[in-house]
Amino acid sequence: MYKQSEIIRVLLVEDDPGETELIRDMLSGPGEVTFDLECVDRLSKGLECLAAGGIDVVLLDLGLPYSQGLDTFTMVYARAPEVPIVVLTGLYDVTLAIKAVREGAQDYLVKSQVESKLLVRSLHYAIERKRAEEIIRKSEAMYRSLYETTLALAKQTDLDTVIRTISDRATAFLEANDCAVYLLDQKRKVLVPIFSNASQGREEIMANEISLGEGLSGRVAKMGAGAYINAGDETNYAVHIPGIDEVEDKNESVICVPVFDGSKVIGVITIGKLGARFDKREVKKLTIFARQAEIALKRAQNLQALRESEEKSRTLVEMLEEGIGTVDEKENFVFINQAAADIFGYSKEELLGKNLGGSTTPEKFKQVLGQTSIGKSGQASQYELAITRKDGEARIISVTSTPIMGDNGKYRGAFGIFHDITERKRTEEELRKRLAQLEIYYQSTLGREKRIIALKREVNELLGELGREEKYGV
Repeated sequence: MYKQSEIIRVLLVEDDPGETELIRDMLSGPGEVTFDLECVDRLSKGLECLAAGGIDVVLLDLGLPYSQGLDTFTMVYARAPEVPIVVLTGLYDVTLAIKAVREGAQDYLVKSQVESKLLVRSLHYAIERKRAEEIIRKSEAMYRSLYETTLALAKQTDLDTVIRTISDRATAFLEANDCAVYLLDQKRKVLVPIFSNASQGREEIMANEISLGEGLSGRVAKMGAGAYINAGDETNYAVHIPGIDEVEDKNESVICVPVFDGSKVIGVITIGKLGARFDKREVKKLTIFARQAEIALKRAQNLQALRESEEKSRTLVEMLEEGIGTVDEKENFVFINQAAADIFGYSKEELLGKNLGGSTTPEKFKQVLGQTSIGKSGQASQYELAITRKDGEARIISVTSTPIMGDNGKYRGAFGIFHDITERKRTEEELRKRLAQLEIYYQSTLGREKRIIALKREVNELLGELGREEKYGV
């Protein structure tokens, strides 16, 4: 548990000189460790010692001048909650001492019952219990931070926001000073700085790419394993900026872990902290954090790629002269391009959410619903529909409807292509009327021709009766 050469600094806050000497004697005997006892007789002096630091454990009398009872413990605990406290009490103050233990004291000792072995064992156990509590507290804080990070990242879909959140959360996670996030350009084999929250040197960090194997970040990306450099350590590779042979800031320790997509490294997270030293535990903690970051980063990248693809598709759709739109299962518009909006005579904003039935008569809308029934069976259809534009003008459109089916095979709506065929229908109607008129004319002309032929035949017959030659060759 303890090395023979280890020294434990004990702060004794006790106003009774006799009790002080007795405790000094108990702790000065031979043992596994050496106790360095610092004695004060006032609470104010004890608080000053705690503020100066270096105290491993406190022996605290609850009955001090100008400070009595549980308030004495509360003030000491508030000043240094990380330091274990053993309460000293009289025989008749045990209830008060138990309350102090419930409030955070590690143990209590009745002065009249204290002897050397009991005191030493109590101090040892107090320190070890406090260490165990601190480990548990840090572990709980780590998992709480991971949980909160997961929630924070889950709310974000924008890639830039996700990267900024990763950087800020990673900095807070290790109580560090700054963080830089790099993504790996797979083709060029370089780490590209994406974001840094460093208060100093940010421009230099963001301006420099790092080759694989170069610097701490480059080595981590190449090896696929986390690493760290502590301030003052001798090293032959750079941390932040390529070409530097040691940590740029002599007082800053740096830790870096890879970010994966499956088994492939896609980037690194690099953390800097002033006045601290990292070890393998921090590498493990940041690696766990990076696993959460990987999920959010990949999701944001996929969503951004999808948005970019949708934007390209949307741009192409907007460039088409054909009317393009999609409706949900109730025939409400959920997307429409400008050409389709022009056909219906509304703005795109007015049509979104508008039901197709609002542009036609109830009777004609029954026709649309009949086509929807066809779509629900998974079949495409084509039909004509009479609509009324916003300005009251009647138009006729052709609709080519392709059903949109969900993964479960359920009908979710339809993709439609719209053409305004009003002019074509008018032209067809004009041609139909012209053909009808020509048919009447033809029939009337044909009747006249028949009458003329009949007359010619009658003339020929009369000429024959007169013994004369026929005049008409019919």
